[in-house]
Amino acid sequence: MFNLFRQKNKPVRISLKALSLLWTSQDTHRDPGVTEDEEPSFGSGEIQRFYLKYVRPHARGKELTIIRNLLATLDHHGHCASVVEHDDETPQPYRVLADVTLAEHTLSVSRKAFQMLNAGRQLVRTNTPDLLIAALGHDIGKMPHIAHSDLPGHTLNTIAFLKPQLKGLEAAPEIIEAIRLLHVDKKDRSVQSANLILPILQQADIQAREAELGMLQPAELKQAANRTGRPGKEPPEPAVMERFVEITKPLLLQDAQESFISGDMFYLSSAFVEQIIENSEFDPGEARNLMSSFSPPSTFIVRFFKKGKSLTQKYIQLNKDLFGDLPDLEEQQNALGVKKVIPLTASQG
Repeated sequence: MFNLFRQKNKPVRISLKALSLLWTSQDTHRDPGVTEDEEPSFGSGEIQRFYLKYVRPHARGKELTIIRNLLATLDHHGHCASVVEHDDETPQPYRVLADVTLAEHTLSVSRKAFQMLNAGRQLVRTNTPDLLIAALGHDIGKMPHIAHSDLPGHTLNTIAFLKPQLKGLEAAPEIIEAIRLLHVDKKDRSVQSANLILPILQQADIQAREAELGMLQPAELKQAANRTGRPGKEPPEPAVMERFVEITKPLLLQDAQESFISGDMFYLSSAFVEQIIENSEFDPGEARNLMSSFSPPSTFIVRFFKKGKSLTQKYIQLNKDLFGDLPDLEEQQNALGVKKVIPLTASQG
């Protein structure tokens, strides 16, 4: 299994002029926003709905102003591609997603981050507006009018854009750090971070990209691979996936340590999936094909209704729709007693 966030450290020469963009406070890219007393009207219906559902009930003051400005920027410039050509920070399996716009990807990440934060509210002490700022701004440096030719990669361009906008915000250092470390593997960090925004943002980004890949048909994946010159993340042969689903369905929801549901996703322990594949006599090629088509396993804390009971384990996430209709689904899920699912943070580990 590959680690999507493992990036090798490569020496990069950056001019002092370019570096100065990261510490100066000139705000040269601000889009026209609205005052806190005004209700914004965005051109994109999707952005307007996002604002009404996720922002207006939760953000006030400076945080609200920043979020509105980020949404206004997405509204005006978010039609650009969410994958930038020659950007080494984008994990290779996702480079086939150039047709997904930056606005679409950003809103998807933000929704998933919001849902994960509020599912784990008792353990994760992070303000909703701070997380929304990080999620809405995490890729904004990919916009052509923001990207600076002297700064390599979208992360540095994002930080250069956000720093002046976050000036005076208490959570600014945590937000900037989360974005800076988003594509850096935990093992490659010089200092282990206790940043609470970072693990949620990473998981939301993975889930959004995996959902985007899931929307592509095999023919589209091949076309995308031809455009990029890189192989797409092709799904397994339909017969192989059908056999996996047929074998797995009767075993689901018997033990939360092995499988359970949260939201629209099935959580299957990586050991559970590997055991199914091994016991079902998939040939080595089929097994590799199946495992590489799944999202990489991530560690979650699973809390149960019974006070004090919890489980920490690696799970692979699969869309619930993959398994079709399951009899007595709600009754079986309730019997497991799963209450909350929280991505494991560095400080909790």
